Amino acid sequence: MRYPCMIFLICTAFIMATPVPGRPAEPIKTRAVAGFVDFRQLLLRHPVFRKFDVATRRFNSTSSAWVADLEEARANYDVELKKLAAEQEKLTDQYNLLIKSSQPQKDSSTLKAIWEKLSMIKAEQAVIKDAKKATELKGNYLHGAGTGLESLIPLIGAISSDVLAVARSLSAKYDNIPILDLSCFQPPVPEQAPNRSILFKNVHTMIWQTEPDPESFSLWLKEFGRYLRQEHPQRFSHPFRHGVMDLRQEALSSMRFSTP
Repeated sequence: MRYPCMIFLICTAFIMATPVPGRPAEPIKTRAVAGFVDFRQLLLRHPVFRKFDVATRRFNSTSSAWVADLEEARANYDVELKKLAAEQEKLTDQYNLLIKSSQPQKDSSTLKAIWEKLSMIKAEQAVIKDAKKATELKGNYLHGAGTGLESLIPLIGAISSDVLAVARSLSAKYDNIPILDLSCFQPPVPEQAPNRSILFKNVHTMIWQTEPDPESFSLWLKEFGRYLRQEHPQRFSHPFRHGVMDLRQEALSSMRFSTP
């Protein structure tokens, strides 16, 4: 029984070993077989998706919103539009000042950030204007405060189109490689912390002295995996190791927003 124990200890030592800094690796010249993004991040970035209300199952401040008082809703939409217009004017002034500066390229990252914010504001303005128009069409509210399920269709269509457009553009940019959704390979909810009462059991002694119980050993390995993913997320938290490009940040920065 000594050999299985030694193999286990050697494998554990290699996994837990801290990488030793060395010379930079030579760039990989082989073509990537795929890229991956996280659709959850793209959805949470979308200005329309962020308006979703779980309680009403509608998107707030959109043509699908539940409205109890039509006049009050129109007044609220006017307030929102006024705030967005003021923010848009402020950002536009900042953008123009940077463009006229002596070194606009030095501020390229700031210019890009301002442009992205202006893009989001434009999308929000279009959605709120549609919401205001919907309050003037009383037929949308024949059933009281609630709008029909069909009011969700154009909004969901616009969100889906914007997210898929990111994947298509990235695929085309990198020789039509498939774009994988990282969220499909991860648990739908945050993973629990490792159970330390199981993790810190003396498994080495169990392997050394007796035949290990397969169920107990499997449970220990599961907790060990959780520990590695939480303590070393860069090395163990996502399933792709080689030949797949991490395009998450590029996807977020390249996202553009259409309107329903």
